[in-house]
Amino acid sequence: MHSRTFTVLLALFVAACGGSDITPPISSQGSNTPPGGNPPGGTTPDPTPSNPGGGSTATVGFVSRTVVENGVSYNFKVFVPANYNTVSGKVPVILFMHGSGGKGSDNVSQLADGLGPVVKSQASTFPAIVVFPQSPADETGRQVFVRIAPAALDQVLAEYTKSDLSRVYLTGLSYGAIHGFEVAYRRPTTFAAFVPISGDPCGLCISGNSSTTQAQGFQLVAPVLKSLPIWQFQGELDTQVSVVLVRQEKDALIAAGSAIKYTEYKGAPHGIWDTVYADQTMWTWLWAQHR
Repeated sequence: MHSRTFTVLLALFVAACGGSDITPPISSQGSNTPPGGNPPGGTTPDPTPSNPGGGSTATVGFVSRTVVENGVSYNFKVFVPANYNTVSGKVPVILFMHGSGGKGSDNVSQLADGLGPVVKSQASTFPAIVVFPQSPADETGRQVFVRIAPAALDQVLAEYTKSDLSRVYLTGLSYGAIHGFEVAYRRPTTFAAFVPISGDPCGLCISGNSSTTQAQGFQLVAPVLKSLPIWQFQGELDTQVSVVLVRQEKDALIAAGSAIKYTEYKGAPHGIWDTVYADQTMWTWLWAQHR
């Protein structure tokens, strides 16, 4: 778990969501059971796989990939389930957007927190393809992350033909959750569900207008995302993302007709993602969502 240092721009990102489901933190300890249960099919990979996916045998585990956006190449990681080559059905896909500590160009840091450690610890059983894009270190103000993340996702969906297009999920923590709202806003029909953690929409990012307030940003996002299943998590004592604003964002979604689920961990700070990703109830809910 890392603490996030906000830049002046990111200070504008904080927003709000509220709710009646206020619970104490649960244990952040993982287990050897894959989140939400066992994956379909077998778990034995081909002993001599070749890269990439498609109709050929795919390399399983963490694979380094490259996506080109506006003429610039960006590296990202893809996790391919151990049973990808043997499973007969389709495989769900997760797009994970890291926090500010994952920025860089090493194609490693984005795996350090949040979903990365969960997938690493359960590599033999984790049931989904996971896309791990990495935001450039000088991202602030350039809106690169929100372009390369969906571009990387599209590349993976095209290359790995067992990808289940009806079960493509989005999740992000902190900085990644903030930008995750923008990705979901611009691609509202791509995802079957969205799990933002310790983050909320950036109004000026959504509108492209620096005069847009957070409240106005919520009003832009709410009608677009009202049909997207969302389970949002927030720490009550978060000092980096305002819980008051997060509650306001949640209320805006509800007012627009969203059935958003909201869990606020009583007495918890900003870094709650280990707890969220260890929550089997969340995973059961996520795997059940289909477009």
